[in-house]
Amino acid sequence: MRIYAPLVALPLVAECASPGKIWHFTDIHVDPIYIVGSDIYAYCNGNVTDGVNKAGAWGEPAGDCATPLKLYNSAVNFMNSRTNSDDSNFDFVFFTGDYTQAGLPTQGDVINTIARTWSILEDALPGMPLYGCVGNHDSYPGNQFPYPFDLYYSIAAVWDNFLPPDSKKTVEDGGYYSLSPPNRDEVRIISINTMYLVNLNSHVTDEDDPAHAFGYTMLDWFESELKLATSKNQNIYVLGHIPPHAGFWLDDHLLVSSQHDAPGERVAKTLCSLKFVSKSILKHCPCTSRTFSNFLSSATKI
Repeated sequence: MRIYAPLVALPLVAECASPGKIWHFTDIHVDPIYIVGSDIYAYCNGNVTDGVNKAGAWGEPAGDCATPLKLYNSAVNFMNSRTNSDDSNFDFVFFTGDYTQAGLPTQGDVINTIARTWSILEDALPGMPLYGCVGNHDSYPGNQFPYPFDLYYSIAAVWDNFLPPDSKKTVEDGGYYSLSPPNRDEVRIISINTMYLVNLNSHVTDEDDPAHAFGYTMLDWFESELKLATSKNQNIYVLGHIPPHAGFWLDDHLLVSSQHDAPGERVAKTLCSLKFVSKSILKHCPCTSRTFSNFLSSATKI
């Protein structure tokens, strides 16, 4: 489980206006079937053991276990206390994927856990805009995302309170969206579904599969959204799960080496941050000489 908070978002370059404070969750992997006292080398699921490797109530750093609800609830309660304190004014919550335990047995279990995880966060932070993206373990089986995919209708329903109609349509289409938060026209949040860009998804590596072609379609959309946001001089956040790196993304989709370089360079002055899964979740550049593509290439591999 990783929680980065409170996290003050820093601008990519000096011209980028201060965006305020952001809570950023990623890879929480909530386990709805976590059993206290079960074997930590059996995913903290199953029967209670008499051995020494027992799962504790708050989770275990060793073994193969995911996050118990007790730990997740505690983290969210802390966020609630900090958000409501006199010295804290948080603007958004970003939840960049992998809401669920990686080994849940059905698609229904996966979406129910996503919905429960999101609902707990939404209830604890009333009025706080929440924005997410799709992670590689947010489907059953993990890593496999065909196109089209009925899963996205369920995810759109979970995110519904924070999506304008046009954004909900693109989530239903392929798990991606672009929007400005309410009363924040100076901000543009673009959430891309990296599962259509990476070789973890076998549908993407099959050139005859519709999911392969959709990755190109989504990047064309991403380019147009960057251009539109730049024309409005908006501060841009890009949400995604798997960072753009050789070995993860298909070569054609690497923003650092493809035709998408040029629009990236043009938005460098308004791009506030990229939020992907990495050891350094929020990368930033304090100087104007560093380019968007160099910024992308510096992201840490997962």
